[in-house]
Amino acid sequence: MAGQLGLDPPTMLLCTGGHVSELKQALENSEAVAKCFNCSISTSAILFVIYCSSSVNKSNRTTIQNKLDGFLEQMKLHHFDSGNLSEVLDPIFLYVLVPDLPKR
Repeated sequence: MAGQLGLDPPTMLLCTGGHVSELKQALENSEAVAKCFNCSISTSAILFVIYCSSSVNKSNRTTIQNKLDGFLEQMKLHHFDSGNLSEVLDPIFLYVLVPDLPKR
């Protein structure tokens, strides 16, 4: 899967709230697509490439990483509750700065 943005599905506009909100929405959108194929990003993704259109300072990077960790932890708990813990992956995260990244 590729190209998931932090778009709010009803409006198809980038969600408000900055980097963390956009990332959270992009992960939710990715999970929704994965569910259409009867899988989950927690059991299928081995690499997340996160393209940033602007530089992210250290405290925001920490906040973003904590949000990613929390989102994946929720998925792990969900799979643990359903008896599928052995299927959960521990993906790699790669951040790429792309100043002229299109936002549509």
